[in-house]
Amino acid sequence: MKRDERRTRADLIGELESLRAEIARLQEAEAALRDTGALYRSLADSSPVGVFFLVNGKFRFLNARFEQSTGYRAGDLLGRDSLVVVHPEDRERVRRDAVEMLRGRRSTPYEFRAVTKDGRVRWILGTVAPVSFHGERAVHGSYMDITEQKETRRRLEEMETVGSSILDALPVAVIVLRERKILFANRATEAVFGWKPDELTGKGTRVLYRSDAEYEEIGRRFYPVLERRRTHGEEFPCRHRDGRDILCYVSTSRIGETLQEKGIVATYEDITERKRAEADLKESEQRLRRIIDGSPIAAFVIGRDHRVLYWNRALEELSGIRAADVIGSDGHWRAFYPEKRPCLSDLLVDQAFESIPAWYAACCSPSKLIEEAYEATDYFPYLGNGGKWLRFTAAVIRDSSGAPVGAMETLEDVTERKNAEEALRESEERLRAILEGSPTPTFVIDRGHRVIGWNRALVELTGVRSEDVMHTGKHSMALYGVKRPTVADLLVDGAADPAETIRKWYGPNLRRSELLGEAYEATGPLSFPGREEKWIHFTSAAVRDRKGDMIGAVETMTDVSPLKRAEEELRLTVEKLRMATAGIIRAIDLIVETRDPYTAGHQHQVARLAEAIAREMGLPAETVEAIYVAASIHDLGKISVPAEILSKPGNISEIERGIIRTHPQVGYDILKTIDFPWPIAEIVLQHHERLDGSGYPRGLRDGEIRVEARIIGLADVVESMGSHRPYRPTLGMGRALAEIRKNRGTLYDPAVVDICIALFENNRFAFEGPPGSAER
Repeated sequence: MKRDERRTRADLIGELESLRAEIARLQEAEAALRDTGALYRSLADSSPVGVFFLVNGKFRFLNARFEQSTGYRAGDLLGRDSLVVVHPEDRERVRRDAVEMLRGRRSTPYEFRAVTKDGRVRWILGTVAPVSFHGERAVHGSYMDITEQKETRRRLEEMETVGSSILDALPVAVIVLRERKILFANRATEAVFGWKPDELTGKGTRVLYRSDAEYEEIGRRFYPVLERRRTHGEEFPCRHRDGRDILCYVSTSRIGETLQEKGIVATYEDITERKRAEADLKESEQRLRRIIDGSPIAAFVIGRDHRVLYWNRALEELSGIRAADVIGSDGHWRAFYPEKRPCLSDLLVDQAFESIPAWYAACCSPSKLIEEAYEATDYFPYLGNGGKWLRFTAAVIRDSSGAPVGAMETLEDVTERKNAEEALRESEERLRAILEGSPTPTFVIDRGHRVIGWNRALVELTGVRSEDVMHTGKHSMALYGVKRPTVADLLVDGAADPAETIRKWYGPNLRRSELLGEAYEATGPLSFPGREEKWIHFTSAAVRDRKGDMIGAVETMTDVSPLKRAEEELRLTVEKLRMATAGIIRAIDLIVETRDPYTAGHQHQVARLAEAIAREMGLPAETVEAIYVAASIHDLGKISVPAEILSKPGNISEIERGIIRTHPQVGYDILKTIDFPWPIAEIVLQHHERLDGSGYPRGLRDGEIRVEARIIGLADVVESMGSHRPYRPTLGMGRALAEIRKNRGTLYDPAVVDICIALFENNRFAFEGPPGSAER
């Protein structure tokens, strides 16, 4: 049997007594502890803040306030992690702040967001401290709901921000002062005075004024008044920081019921520009009054109450009513009507635009030039002697806010113009009758490109009836079959360079009329729709009134097809004559060639060179042709020179030279009997004349020599020196060009010399022919 099993009854009783004593001790301790816990819970539950104990980061105790703040019961949280009530976004920061406080490195409470059981977010102010709880290391924490305080503080800050923003948003300087020392200044102070707010704070208000005297003066004006009433304001001169004088409207209000501490809120509005604008406005109004009064156009102005404000001298003369008798009254209608009725300006003042047609029927329309204005032309039978036609325009006058404050009406006496228009209408009727009876096809358009005349002759020519085009712009379609401008349309459009514009449509054959001032004419084929092509000569001219203003254009269209056929027959005849002339020239050339082959080849080469020079000089085609023909026969007179002299080798005698020098005169005498279309005989006679008078046969000088002869004379020299002759071998083109360059301006025309040399040196010309002729 084991020893403990052999224990005696006494041993068991002793142990039992010991156990009973221990149980009693434990029961006493438990009772004491229970009393202490009850006391602590009672204290904790009466706390105005939440209280909790944590052991190993988990709730072991929380008071009633904590339950109330979180919405959780103790049974919901005991044993759970302490961060379960913290907003997820704040948990890491709360853990960090709590550790800092437990370690003694943080002494201030920390704020965080908590989430209640029902999901509401609350702001909490918390603290933690290390403690012992039932003999264990624990954390004691406080948990105060500060949501309402946070909201109150936020609203207060917002109010302060709004108040500051309002003051800063004000366009006037706001200054708070006590004992004339500045306590506060808003941002606008810098705009008004040039001082930043922090620069003014603490300064005296003297810096805002121009002088000590004015500083004292504003005190004398304002402080006594503020003793009696809360606010006072008036204009006062001030000084900008940069030294400029400014005028401010100073408005003040005392702080509190009395001015004992002289606490004042003052606003300073810079009214310098406004005052200047008011002065300018006053001057402008006076100037406007002078303008209206001095205007040659009758005018009056009424106010919102329909009373006359202005009635100028021109209207006095027109109406016979003095300004003094009507200004201030609403009787302006008496100037125009026998019974009271609204004028156009009255309707505009009342904004009764829809009533205008009822009073002015079709004679009134909105102005194209002035916004919110109407204009009309009407007859006033009771105005003046026998009535007058007036063109009147009325416009609304609005203030800066856009509200109507009155209306102005101008009246122009257009009686003479109306009479002139009537006379013009009668004149147009007479003109229309003349136009209709004219045998020349004619149409007329007005300034708006509308047909106002289309006579019977034009109907017969085109097949287009007048009723199909009158008062329309369809004339071009009727004439051309397509939409395009006629010359009349282009003239009406009034281009700066009408000729250039017209040529774009009608080509180079259009020309300025030689008979009419502002007219153009041309001839060309034209196929009217549905009819055979005809040659039409049309003339178009602008139509202007007595003042010179364009009022339309007239265009005539004449069938010149028979004339064109005659011209074609004439052209063929001229061509035949030209061919005959060429035959004559060739026959003459052959005659010369039979006597002197050198001369014949020489004439052909001279003609080619002379023609090339003439073309380079830009001479007319007719002149170029004359030069070629004359050059081809310029040595015709040599048929009178004995052949033995022409072909004689070696030098010739003076007598023989004199015989040769007669050839220009002989050629002239032969050719003058032929009726060339050009002065061929005279050109041939002059081809040996020189600028300095040393030529022959007449010794002509400079301007006396025809340009054709100058060109042929130079070409003659160049070809002669560059070709073989019986009496000498060729001298070469180098010697020939050197000769004319040497005597440029003395014997030969400078312009002709320059062009000739350029032709050879630039390889734009070369002589042709068999060996022995001019150098190639």
